[in-house]
Amino acid sequence: MQYHSGGLPREVAASASVGFGPALAILLVRQGSLVGLRLRVHTGVTNLGRARYNDLVIPDPTVSAAHARLSLREGIWTLVDLGSSRGTTVDGASLSVGGDAPLAPGTLFRLGEVAFLFDPRDVLAPVSHRLVGQAA
Repeated sequence: MQYHSGGLPREVAASASVGFGPALAILLVRQGSLVGLRLRVHTGVTNLGRARYNDLVIPDPTVSAAHARLSLREGIWTLVDLGSSRGTTVDGASLSVGGDAPLAPGTLFRLGEVAFLFDPRDVLAPVSHRLVGQAA
């Protein structure tokens, strides 16, 4: 495995910073070989897995090549297992292959032995340009 100057595997360093603008969500690695890493999600459909073709590359042997898909639809985040060999859990409940689960802020999910804390960002909330005290 090749490493970049920050000490992270090169594919993780590249995938952790892919995208432009504010992150839609942050995945904080809570357990596994990459503990402490913060991965930024910049698109409403993000593939997660060990292979380099994923949007977020998780180079851990317990993570499948194409492990899961994170999706944002109508303001609701969901996680789908893509047929992983070591399984996907959301707050301790196993997902079946092709099964999905909604993700709320603070949800803990696992891909193989790597645990992530889900932190969605409120970048889609409407911004009010009204002045304080101004009538609606």
